[in-house]
Amino acid sequence: MSGDQKPARAGHPRLPVVFFDLDGTLIDPFEGITGCYRHALEALGRTPPPAVDLAPCIGPPLRNNLERLLGTTSRATIDEGIRAFRARYAEWGWSRNVVYPGVPAMLSTLRDAGARMFIATAKPEPFATQVATHHGLLDWVEAVYGPPLDGSQDDKARLLARALGERGVDPAHAVLVGDRRHDVQAARANGVLAIQVTWGYAVPGEVAKAGATWVCDRPEEILARLGLAETPARRDDG
Repeated sequence: MSGDQKPARAGHPRLPVVFFDLDGTLIDPFEGITGCYRHALEALGRTPPPAVDLAPCIGPPLRNNLERLLGTTSRATIDEGIRAFRARYAEWGWSRNVVYPGVPAMLSTLRDAGARMFIATAKPEPFATQVATHHGLLDWVEAVYGPPLDGSQDDKARLLARALGERGVDPAHAVLVGDRRHDVQAARANGVLAIQVTWGYAVPGEVAKAGATWVCDRPEEILARLGLAETPARRDDG
């Protein structure tokens, strides 16, 4: 956890502690992340696919994605790809993202209602903190949790367990909001209620299979599920 985060505070006793995924949930990182994957593949002499075909890489751990994209389990090759990706991300990719519409208002409403909020992401903590600071998200959340740059603790379930333990949060009084099945699985592994959002980067069929407690189509619907707004009608994709 970043050392300059705000101290813990007492939350509203009737509201759960909310852990938010970052990429695909609070921010849309499409340009930055797909551009960095393309750069990494080119650096290793591979022809990268179109950016749109790399969208499913947004969310899962970097190492797992590169193993699949490179078609190898060679640690040395994957490590080389990680270095190329992170070098490009550090100089360019970290700032190529936007906050989703409705997210600032949602976070502001939650804060004003007394909710405690954290970010729990597969993005390395230094980068996640940089992005969160850039977008002013630290005005709303208490802390950012992500794995270290060495690749350890990049399992979302273990990361969430660490955050719950360090913050003294009862899992039965917590919610994890994310866009991918990994988020739902991490919540379940820790006895935390899972909310899956549909505006992120889940692949077709993923939301239905993940089995989140609630599925939300808009940030306002998260507020409704937490009792802070009227439940809006679900989006009609028909």
